[in-house]
Amino acid sequence: MRTEQLIKAEPQAFDLVTARAYAAPDVLCAHAAALLKPGGELRGYSGAEMVQVQAAARVNGFTVEQVIAYSVGDSQRHIYRLRKV
Repeated sequence: MRTEQLIKAEPQAFDLVTARAYAAPDVLCAHAAALLKPGGELRGYSGAEMVQVQAAARVNGFTVEQVIAYSVGDSQRHIYRLRKV
């Protein structure tokens, strides 16, 4: 089932959403916000700048609870945990 279908079938039904290489931060956060119950968590991995993830999180009603940054060669990566408020 596609995410858009799941959002329509089971809105705000989940406690946890995980994502890796799903979509741009704004799309990911919007989809996760539609799927998560209040207080639910989005746990993700991103090669995008964390500033983009944080901006998308704020717009979609998340707070940033944890960020772990690490490098792969010359690239910076992030693992993060967001909470829907």
